[in-house]
Amino acid sequence: MPDDSAVTEQPSKKVTLLILSHNCLGALRRSIQAARNPSGDDTPEILVVDKGSRDGSAQVDSEIPEATVLRLPRNFGQTKALNIGVRTAAGEFVLILTPEFELSSDAVAAMRTYLEQHADTIAVAAVPVDESGHVYSPLRPLPDPGSLWRSWRSGSTLPLLELPAGAEVVPGEAFEAAPVMVRKQFIRGMNFFDEHYGEFGWEMELSWQIQRASRRLMVLTAVRALHHEDARPVLPPGAQAQLAADRGLGMATYLGKHSGVAAGIAFRFKASFIALGRALVALFHARDVGYHFSLLTSLVSGQRIDGSQSSI
Repeated sequence: MPDDSAVTEQPSKKVTLLILSHNCLGALRRSIQAARNPSGDDTPEILVVDKGSRDGSAQVDSEIPEATVLRLPRNFGQTKALNIGVRTAAGEFVLILTPEFELSSDAVAAMRTYLEQHADTIAVAAVPVDESGHVYSPLRPLPDPGSLWRSWRSGSTLPLLELPAGAEVVPGEAFEAAPVMVRKQFIRGMNFFDEHYGEFGWEMELSWQIQRASRRLMVLTAVRALHHEDARPVLPPGAQAQLAADRGLGMATYLGKHSGVAAGIAFRFKASFIALGRALVALFHARDVGYHFSLLTSLVSGQRIDGSQSSI
């Protein structure tokens, strides 16, 4: 395990731009170029954790010398990649984002300044906006068993909360799918992220830990993160099913940790039962059979994204 004490002795960077990347070279280039500040002492550390990409993403440092790339041999899931990146980061604040988001250097500076001026705030999130200019709220309530089950059964995302008009800063319980800047010391204090989560779940866990500590998670409404829908690679049905199963297993893990072991077991059992029914229907209609049986198998076995999947 890296020596964390050695990391904290490097005061030259206030912010580490931590990008978790997998097979999206064009979007990765765009994300780095947008956020870097090539002049002055305010340049963030740019740290890319590449999750076994096969498209050249792991060599982006040959094009952008300011970037440091940690090359993982396979995709071990977002949570493990995140822990590796945070342990390596030299910055006091870690800006976590994926290449589908484009965030300007001014936005990075605004997030850092807010954290410097508000000691009770652990994390600040940007507001996603799509290429047509539509703004999305990144805020939602902390999930409970009911909301997680409804989200899983319907195949929809967890409900988001509207941002109040005119507010520059909005407090919230939880965030989802947005760049977030976090105090590294807080992540270290929670002993990093629980790697029982695979690709999904770390955002829920971070939000819960902030609420438990009675600290604050804020959204800066003037800080916009441009979201590119085309940034994610197209995956075959089997890989999509494994990712969907990982999402369900992440929900079960979260419930098991924070609503009791029985709640986590019940969620996984019900999710597997629903998946079995849908797999039988798919078999009867000879439609999407591979997807549904891959989903069922992953749920029953508890197979989260951990590097063993060859198609991801």
